Amino acid sequence: NHLDFPRQLQLRGVITRALHDVDVGVRKATAAVVHEISEMLFDRRAVPWTVLMVERSMTDPEPQLRAAAMTLTWHLAEHLPNAFLGDASKGSLSIRRLPPRTDPTFMDVYLLQCKLLPVASNLAEDRIASVRLSVAAQCDRLCTALGEHWFSVIIDLLQALLSDRDDRVRSEAILCMPRLVESVISGASEDKSVSVLESLLPQALKMQKDASVLVRSSLATATGELLVFLVGLGGAGGSLSPPPSPGHGGVNIDEIGSYKYYKKHVDQTLIPLLQKLLQDTNPDVTSASLRAVTNASRSGARDRSGIPSCSHKPDVDDDLVSLASHQSHTSIDRTKPVFIPVLSEEQVLRLLPTLSNLATSTQWRVRQSAVEIVPALLGCTYRLETRNEISKLCINLMSDKVDTVRKTAAECFCLGGSSLARHGE
Repeated sequence: NHLDFPRQLQLRGVITRALHDVDVGVRKATAAVVHEISEMLFDRRAVPWTVLMVERSMTDPEPQLRAAAMTLTWHLAEHLPNAFLGDASKGSLSIRRLPPRTDPTFMDVYLLQCKLLPVASNLAEDRIASVRLSVAAQCDRLCTALGEHWFSVIIDLLQALLSDRDDRVRSEAILCMPRLVESVISGASEDKSVSVLESLLPQALKMQKDASVLVRSSLATATGELLVFLVGLGGAGGSLSPPPSPGHGGVNIDEIGSYKYYKKHVDQTLIPLLQKLLQDTNPDVTSASLRAVTNASRSGARDRSGIPSCSHKPDVDDDLVSLASHQSHTSIDRTKPVFIPVLSEEQVLRLLPTLSNLATSTQWRVRQSAVEIVPALLGCTYRLETRNEISKLCINLMSDKVDTVRKTAAECFCLGGSSLARHGE
């Protein structure tokens, strides 16, 4: 952008030759340069060449470069509008959305998107699993970058990856599902918001019988993330309690309709799915399911502070930190709520029998995971009888033969007691 056009053409020739070099190291370094160039596109004359470089990366004999082509695809799609608006004052921090159909530049951006989308489609059918895995992990980013017009195509792309022959690809695709749902619902009109759930949830239900433990564990994690996102949409703040009736507090019919729609998916799909995964024969899947419900309540607390439920930025690994230890180090101020209710009273009662069975598992890690969920469940119910049943999980496991389980049970019992006190009991 800082060179006159003839010199830009000379530089393009150098980069194009380097991207065809016989040395894979040279091609990798050149691909990184193209990636940086895509962030600084503010000259529309450079866009067709950059798209051509993306297509070249897609056909590279090195699988790692083909996998990187997916990142370059959504990154370029994200910056396409900048090239036509021509504002380089803020660099890559200035990212604009697809212009409206009435804008003269809409068709130019749209036609270039038509060239980028087949790159992702071809990579999703690559013979190497690591390349397909790269697509599965970034479908949500491509969805956000391309805009509403392409949502249906990307949903179909993820559907295909959910049935991939490689279990690692299926696992990554199911982990991407809640992020894609969030991208579509946040940026689409109502009809497409409905279609994303109707398209992906049936496929997710089939995966509960997947032969791979990795896939079933990822399904549990994804179900928990989707649960907390839909609860936030339906209940607008914590558990799915019924909204005010029309005419009270400014609530309109559309809000009540969306509440019922999302609550239906939580009650009829996500909660039963978690129940079945909690009863899985593999302890890794069971533990992942328990962590999914526990982390959902913890995610609810984070959402209140403005942090998205499905963030792309790295954070503390919830799977590596016990709930009890996490809360015992972060909840010094007892005046602040530790847990935000996510499940309703009825949903808690449906989960209790399953949790009681897990508390008697022969696997000590499963017993530990079963008791870690207690403080979160106590925050979801006001009935003393239900709370007594939940607290029995801690009491019974405080006499467990494994020291780690006894310690976790005691910590969670103390956290549960503070939860009861905050509710005035």
